[in-house]
Amino acid sequence: MNSSLITTKTQRHKEKHYEVSAPSVTQWWSWFKDHHEDTKSTKKNDMSSDGNNFRSALVIGYGNTLRGDDAAGVRVAEELARRHPALRCLSVHQLTPELAHDIAEVDRVFFVDADAMADHVYAESVEQTPARSVRSHSLSPTSLLSLARDLYGHAPRQAHVIGIPAREFDLSEDLSPAARTGVAEAVECVGAMLERS
Repeated sequence: MNSSLITTKTQRHKEKHYEVSAPSVTQWWSWFKDHHEDTKSTKKNDMSSDGNNFRSALVIGYGNTLRGDDAAGVRVAEELARRHPALRCLSVHQLTPELAHDIAEVDRVFFVDADAMADHVYAESVEQTPARSVRSHSLSPTSLLSLARDLYGHAPRQAHVIGIPAREFDLSEDLSPAARTGVAEAVECVGAMLERS
């Protein structure tokens, strides 16, 4: 499958690149929203209701919680952890090589981040690429997948980037209205993707 290099987040303080495949998951999420006006979960959230799909997955929400909307990914991870105790969720400032160990232990991984260029919540599949030497403390999702495979002999069979619209990055712990809406939608998106798999 062909992949292309796109920039999904550009800010004064950081720029991230992801290699993604065709947006089939994004198309599904658009369909899901159109056909489910009220997607708020009403399930009792215990380990038995979540099932194996949740226990074999990992959500990594990352961003700076002191920079307004940049905290959107962290907020999604926190809310998913609250709703689904069986789902492993990590909240981190940035993607570091140490996360490869956690990634190598699961079948699915979601990288959740704020995106200053996005107009709506999206989900994109992440493709593995040939390993490159690690030259930075901050990595891309693609690099982490390759690192997990090379160091531990296993990488998740599915990996997705979940992007959340972000508009304000000033020094603040509050999210903008757009980011708050995006966080709620991203929580439902990840939950629905896990339930249907």
